[in-house]
Amino acid sequence: MTSRLESVIAASKASQEDLRNGTPSYLPSNNVQPQRLSETADRHYTHSLAADQDILDNLQPGSDNYFSTSGVTNSISVEPIPSPDSEQDWGSWIGLDDGNDLSSAACFSNECHPLFDLVPSLGLTHTEPDVPLTLPGDPVPDTISPGEMFAGGSPELLISAAGSDSSVMSARGKVRSHDFDDQDEEHVDSITKNLTSRLGRLQIAEDGQPRYYGATSNLHLLHRGPSSLCRPNLRTVVTHGEAAIARAGLQWKGDAEYEETLVNLFFSWHNALMYVVDKPIFFKERQQFRSGHYTNLYSPALENAIYTIGAAYTDRVHPDVDGPTDEFFGFRTKALLDIEIDSPTIATAQALLVLSSHEAAHARDSRGWIYSGMAVQILSDLGLHLNLAQDFSKFHNTNSSAAEVALLRQNLFWSANTIDTLWGAYSGRPSLMKRLAHNIPGPMPSANYAWEYYTDEYSTMNFPKDFDFHAAAHVHAYLAKLMAVFARVSEVLYSGVPDVQEDIEKFVVKSDADLQDWLSSLPPALRVDYSSSKSRTAIYLPAVLELHLIFNECVILLHRPLIAVDESSRLSISPTHRNAAQSFSKCVQAAQRVCQLLTMFRQRYGLRRPHHQMVHVTMTAGLIHVFQMCITSTGSAENQKAQQSFVTCIQSLGEMGQTYKSASRALDVITSLGQSWQHDDFAGRRVKWPKLQ
Repeated sequence: MTSRLESVIAASKASQEDLRNGTPSYLPSNNVQPQRLSETADRHYTHSLAADQDILDNLQPGSDNYFSTSGVTNSISVEPIPSPDSEQDWGSWIGLDDGNDLSSAACFSNECHPLFDLVPSLGLTHTEPDVPLTLPGDPVPDTISPGEMFAGGSPELLISAAGSDSSVMSARGKVRSHDFDDQDEEHVDSITKNLTSRLGRLQIAEDGQPRYYGATSNLHLLHRGPSSLCRPNLRTVVTHGEAAIARAGLQWKGDAEYEETLVNLFFSWHNALMYVVDKPIFFKERQQFRSGHYTNLYSPALENAIYTIGAAYTDRVHPDVDGPTDEFFGFRTKALLDIEIDSPTIATAQALLVLSSHEAAHARDSRGWIYSGMAVQILSDLGLHLNLAQDFSKFHNTNSSAAEVALLRQNLFWSANTIDTLWGAYSGRPSLMKRLAHNIPGPMPSANYAWEYYTDEYSTMNFPKDFDFHAAAHVHAYLAKLMAVFARVSEVLYSGVPDVQEDIEKFVVKSDADLQDWLSSLPPALRVDYSSSKSRTAIYLPAVLELHLIFNECVILLHRPLIAVDESSRLSISPTHRNAAQSFSKCVQAAQRVCQLLTMFRQRYGLRRPHHQMVHVTMTAGLIHVFQMCITSTGSAENQKAQQSFVTCIQSLGEMGQTYKSASRALDVITSLGQSWQHDDFAGRRVKWPKLQ
């Protein structure tokens, strides 16, 4: 402390000498206009008149506390004595009122920044009144000229400031009187509403894109976005994408004909069920991107994800690709996503949802589950869980109309909810969206969508003249409604917590009624006739058959916990014999219908290209058939029917295994369990098996 004071005294004497000679020794020369001089003086909080007079006395030439220009510079950053009557407009300090030259500056947290000393202190520490905050040789902010600081130190200017009302702030701040007028009261009321609001809003983030910030983030109040003083280092695919692909050794020269084949396969066999990507919008936005214009509805990652799924549906290989083509495009998608996630868009969320299906098909459950979760987080990041159509319309920058984009956001949210719910069933893990509060309207069919049959450029198939191809536009909407029922089933019955609810049987009855109501609500074009005569001749859309396959799996998973009376377990549900028999009958009936649907699909389209979710449906039904084989007498009608259905499941999984590795895994599971359960001589002694009703 002594050495510090000695340095200060030396600086004081040098400064007085410089003032008498008119030659400041270490101040930089700049040309800031003197109109800000009064602002410099007014940055003090006002004190009592006695305290102000002490300051004026100490600042007279010749006094110990007069440090020439250096003294005025220190007056900017000296810790003020807070005044309870004053109110600081912090916005004026960082350029919110004028927004001039601070938009491209770095963060104020850097003390070397030339604007650092202009930020007002919070008054949390105290300094000795006679000790300046800078020493000879310390850098002085370039934003204040020597002339400004000389004028700022004049007694006349300080007297003028001291004589003002103690509640009046600087020229850069707002004037606050003790008696607020009506306008001030309205302003304060507006501030109070903003601060106490529990609702978030869309804000332009640092990447220039609208993002949702909730009230607890505090960024919903004010977020400078691209003009923020703090600029994060964000990458873009346009700038960094090619380099990332080259480093990974995944260059693709392009082949328009081959790419068109993959895109058509994706939209024909994968996208029709859940409608993650809108086909017309995808093509329009891809054209806009390729013409050099920005769009958030297309990205190279989304395009490569589409290629990934399409490549799995064809045996056609490309000479420029070594190894499996779907894996090649999958690796490209991952490399591009690593960049896109810096500034995710709607297309990024779509790419992740599509890529999660690819990972599930290859039995990489953890990675696929994580990709699905990332897509869910991006949806909330973009505010797609809230009805913000009017806010989004302000940021419209695509070739598609505002109505088309609003419908895309709406349907994408529900498609993500469907995928998340099915992923929960597929992996036996809790849904990520079940607790996500939302007010987004329900899914809607696309007015201009019609399914197109496609396997390759030479493929043809005869359909009836009155066949309704436009019915495919409604499949995803009814699937989303089905998932609303099934999500509740998963939460209550399969939460993973060993807790038995007393009214569990009532819940199953109520949920079963909800499922039947959903089935009754289907329009004629989405219904399936299971009668033997119709099932052999009727033609259904692939997505319609897949919709009913998922419905029957929901029935099985709803009733499966109640199919047996296990009196020895305290943790399992123990229904009455009558309820157990009813649940078992419903499970068997649903499993048999799964086999009927698979047969219809196989006869008309083959089982090389169903949605990968059908693998899990087939596996679930196969386990019911194995179970029935174990508990029924060999040679009985029930046992023979179960064996036939089990063979159907095995054959179906075997054919799906040509496309999906997950099908081969499912086949291994049900065959292994079938052998294990049939050789378990004690199975019938532990559990009381019900009879079919």
